[in-house]
Amino acid sequence: MKNQRESQKANSDVSKSQSTQRRHQKLFFNKFIDSKIKESPYLQPQFISSLDKELYKGENLNQPLYRESKTTLLDSLFRHFVNFSSNNGMSKKALDMCLRNEKKVLPQPNCLPGSYKDAYKLLKPLLIKTTTYDACVNDCQLFRKTNASDYSMDVECGKCGEARYSDHSPSARKTYTYMPLGPRLVRIYGDDNICKLMFSRPDLSNGKLSDIADGNLYKSWFQRGGVFEDTEERCTVPLALFCDGLNPHKSMATQKSMWPLMLTWLNLPIPVRYILGPMMLVGIVPGTKTEEPKNLDPYLDVLVDELLELSTCTMYDAYKGAPTTVKVALLQYLCDVPAFSKVLHVSSQAALRGCPYCKEEGQYCKSLHKVVHLHNRPFLPIEHDLRNNENEFALKGKETSSKPVSFTKEEELEIRSRYDGLPNQNQKSILQKQTGLKGTYSFMRLPYHNRKEQMQPDGMHTIADVIGNVLGMVTGKDDNKKVRNGEEDFNRFKETWIKRDDEDAEPCSEVTRKRKNDNQSNANQKKQKLQTEISEELPKAPWKVDKPGLKVADTRAKNLVYPTGYDYLADSHFSKPWTLRTMHGKHQILAITGDSSDLTPRLLPKRQENTLRKLFSAIDMMTHESYDSDELEDIIRFTSEAMSLLERDFPIALQTITTHLMHHIPEGYADFGPLYGRWLFPFERINSWITRQALNKNKIEATIMETYAIYDWCVFMIMSGKIKQDDINIGKLEKLLLDEGIDEMKTSIGKKFFIPDTVLSHMSEIYDFCLLQRMTNEGKEVSCCTKLYGNTGREMKYSSVTKQRSSDTFVYAVKIGDDFVANQNCVNSLSDILFGNISKIFEHSWHGKSYTWLLVDIYDDVKFENGFWSTSEQFISQRPLLLQDVSAPQVVGKESNRLYFVSASVSLKE
Repeated sequence: MKNQRESQKANSDVSKSQSTQRRHQKLFFNKFIDSKIKESPYLQPQFISSLDKELYKGENLNQPLYRESKTTLLDSLFRHFVNFSSNNGMSKKALDMCLRNEKKVLPQPNCLPGSYKDAYKLLKPLLIKTTTYDACVNDCQLFRKTNASDYSMDVECGKCGEARYSDHSPSARKTYTYMPLGPRLVRIYGDDNICKLMFSRPDLSNGKLSDIADGNLYKSWFQRGGVFEDTEERCTVPLALFCDGLNPHKSMATQKSMWPLMLTWLNLPIPVRYILGPMMLVGIVPGTKTEEPKNLDPYLDVLVDELLELSTCTMYDAYKGAPTTVKVALLQYLCDVPAFSKVLHVSSQAALRGCPYCKEEGQYCKSLHKVVHLHNRPFLPIEHDLRNNENEFALKGKETSSKPVSFTKEEELEIRSRYDGLPNQNQKSILQKQTGLKGTYSFMRLPYHNRKEQMQPDGMHTIADVIGNVLGMVTGKDDNKKVRNGEEDFNRFKETWIKRDDEDAEPCSEVTRKRKNDNQSNANQKKQKLQTEISEELPKAPWKVDKPGLKVADTRAKNLVYPTGYDYLADSHFSKPWTLRTMHGKHQILAITGDSSDLTPRLLPKRQENTLRKLFSAIDMMTHESYDSDELEDIIRFTSEAMSLLERDFPIALQTITTHLMHHIPEGYADFGPLYGRWLFPFERINSWITRQALNKNKIEATIMETYAIYDWCVFMIMSGKIKQDDINIGKLEKLLLDEGIDEMKTSIGKKFFIPDTVLSHMSEIYDFCLLQRMTNEGKEVSCCTKLYGNTGREMKYSSVTKQRSSDTFVYAVKIGDDFVANQNCVNSLSDILFGNISKIFEHSWHGKSYTWLLVDIYDDVKFENGFWSTSEQFISQRPLLLQDVSAPQVVGKESNRLYFVSASVSLKE
């Protein structure tokens, strides 16, 4: 009894202590608000826990739907709005019908609203408030009040003189809806659950370069003189901007270009960072009928003004339970080349100075009617042999120049200021052609802005274009008369030039005269026939596969077997190479590498075959998830060599700006991290969501922003835990978030497995041999300490374990001495490499340590020919291998009763 009273007294003291601490914090916080209310508007009462007040003190949202119902009005509205905002373009009328029908079915009386309008009215106080600005139809300015001047009352544009309002209508001709960033940051910092989710991430880099947070640029932000100097990392908001033009209409016959502006939070975990919700849509710049916006600066100025306001602000931090100083900065730009041109005022991809990263200047080719970039060898080391090749490159002679450099920050500022001071557009165009720069832009107002350090090439579109262009040339789709004339202009590949005589010209002119007298349909048919005849008459070229070869390549592509997890399917990729341009994810790059390399054996000359293998090996290296710091120099050198060989062995028509940008991509890994952390497909997927919400053709952008505000609230409710998820399906965009932290291993453990003696003998390579002598199959010791995952199998991707069908799980392991190491460079000795198929996956515990084993069926008759590893489809043995000692699942092709390990052949050196 005495101990019990002492325990109760201790608990009472703790309770009083906690209560006193809460009162003290509340008193301190109220005083802090009184003193800082004018300095930080984000500490005003309506921003602090305003959502909780609406949820738990409101009279409408907390009431049950009907008498004795366990579902509240808030829960029901949430489910309806989740379906409305995440579905593929569900209209307001459809939601009206759902609400009306459910209201009739529910017991009467009930409080469910019967229309979208009534439901939205209840939900609106909980949404982030948007601001709508009137805009000039020529995108000269927004009619708003700024610190410098007040345009809010003007009735016409002060620059172009266009009217602000429509004739006989009080509404503006063009509007822009902006969702502010500050209230969203306040909402995130003010919720304890979201703070724990976002800021309690472990450091998973293990000394490797795996994300921007591991790069030199991110670290410099927190060093002396950096933008976040002397600030705790979790109290900083480094942002990246993405924008791109898109057509919201499903029919290409109706053209319209609008530009969404999206921000993502760079120091969040990658699975959270690329979800629409934490990834914040701030506005959609409207287009003008069939044209894209002429100028983005007036719309970006709104964002810049808010960023300047938020650069150092005070917010309530639920993680600390006290006000804290938060620093916000826009420090990275994730755009493709056309978007960079409009946002950062650099030349477009078709310009002579099309590269925004260096002073390299292209050359206009009249035969190709485009600019080609032929300076690949300057990126090679000075002593490289390809620099001494005098005749096989487009630019003849030895290459002695060094790698092109970029403008310094001071030089660029001087050029841009000079551009703005020129008196007419003609002089400005001349300066732009000389420098590639087009005057000042909105983001230059940010004190920490540095274009050179904060932009990097878009790896996704760049690699996709390079792959598509190469395959188009190899398959003959893009090989034409212009390509051959371009080679003649630079005196290369003489055997591929088109003969020019009068006899060849007469049939074409005769067909042309006949075509003029036919109707339009016959003319189109004959035109296609004529183009086919001309393409057939092109001389044979070493870079082009003939028609029989294409059939062989298609057959091989159809016979490829992709492991589960590759978002790709076997198909006739070479007769319709557009399928290879669909970039669904990083793994697809590896699949493309396998497909393209499978084209090369015996279908192209040896030189072009080796060049293609080098190119796609470079792409494979460039798309790894992580790197060691000492690997970067080798990747840069390997990529520069591959691009130089591509210029030597393939037409100069492939030397576009995207080919040139391949040099700059690996150069940015040390600062920005690998492409895996800045792949643009999540943004493209959100663009797809935006187009599906464009249902109101009158005010497209405003309608989409209204739907996005609802979607943003739904994601916040899920992340904060204020709504029970149960069976709510919120679509693919949030699938990663829901799967975060789920232990998949628990679903398959429990089935016991009897280990044969032959398997135990191989396991002795890892276990202590003396102790293993006591492990026999006489008794239950072995079977009791094993856990079998079964024949269903799982994908073995390095050290991770995810679901996988064992029938598709082809693996290979490299043996060096007595150890098995995954994905190491190996020699051609057949004793150094094993290929097999996973039969079973099991865990074995021995002396307090758990080991994950794969029971692998080893293939027979391993050969290395023409750069490819192959085996027969016969098994010679069954062998256990540790999980960390095998490679990722391989892309495998079947031909002549043999298995060709395509990915292994690419990743291993000959």
